[in-house]
Amino acid sequence: MTSAKLVNVIVLVGDAHRDRIDRLVKLMIEKGFVLGKGGTLKEIGVVKGSVPPHQLALLRSIDGVSSVQEERTDYRSQAG
Repeated sequence: MTSAKLVNVIVLVGDAHRDRIDRLVKLMIEKGFVLGKGGTLKEIGVVKGSVPPHQLALLRSIDGVSSVQEERTDYRSQAG
């Protein structure tokens, strides 16, 4: 495994592709995706994990993947 920094992501699978979510996860893993603990939520088509930043575009190009969102860690409190 590479020592490159990984980015935490949430992958949304299109409704029409949820029945093959396990195959999509396998394909994403082949592309460098690391499945997170409890990372596949089949019922709602969500997969959580991490990926090297240079593989984000490749994940987004997989047929059946509707969205790849990077997990945000820069939230700021709105309290004044």
